[in-house]
Amino acid sequence: MPINNTFDEDRFAALLEDAITKVRTEEDPIVLTKMKKIFKKNVPFTLRNYVAAYLAKQACQGFRGGRPQHRQEGGARSGDRFQKRERERERPAATRRQDTATEARPAPRRVTIDEAYAATIFIGIGKNRRVYTRDLITLLMQVCKLDRERIGRIRNQENYSFVELFKDDVDNVIATLNGYNYRGRTLTVSYARKKDETGAPQEEAPQDAAADAQLGGSVQEEAQPIQEEAAANQE
Repeated sequence: MPINNTFDEDRFAALLEDAITKVRTEEDPIVLTKMKKIFKKNVPFTLRNYVAAYLAKQACQGFRGGRPQHRQEGGARSGDRFQKRERERERPAATRRQDTATEARPAPRRVTIDEAYAATIFIGIGKNRRVYTRDLITLLMQVCKLDRERIGRIRNQENYSFVELFKDDVDNVIATLNGYNYRGRTLTVSYARKKDETGAPQEEAPQDAAADAQLGGSVQEEAQPIQEEAAANQE
């Protein structure tokens, strides 16, 4: 039986784009992490890329622009969908990524922690860096090795975020993430301060850390050149 060594490059590229979109917007990172571990355990290191390519090739045979191959629709409607995909593919990649990032994502499962055992931390990164609730959950699970059940309410702001955790985990999380380089940015992580303006406690970002998050740099780093210049003027 002859071996089929040909494949449709355009269909394969469309399959990859579809997979990237679904990983970002639909798939559960916990499930994907488990599958990745099984994949690494069963596939030799030197063959992993080839096995991944083989699986993608097999999937490509049943892929037709986001629909299984056996669900073909003829006539002008199929042509319209093909032209639409071609126009989408011709758009700048940066524009496609931005549209994907702004699409509504399924709300992550919410965990409630008893107030007697809960504490809130401040993380100096937020939506303006395209970091959302699901991203913070993945960060805490993968870097801090927390179980999903130990991550409570998350308030994702433009420049920073508040995350509710068990008190027993907070010190370890702060020690692990404060100064951690995440997506090209050094994180500022600390206990969230409390303020009482209306009779009810509310989390507040530490002043220096909030300024750091909004300006995109370190307050101390920006102050250092000013101090050096003042000393030189005095001399």
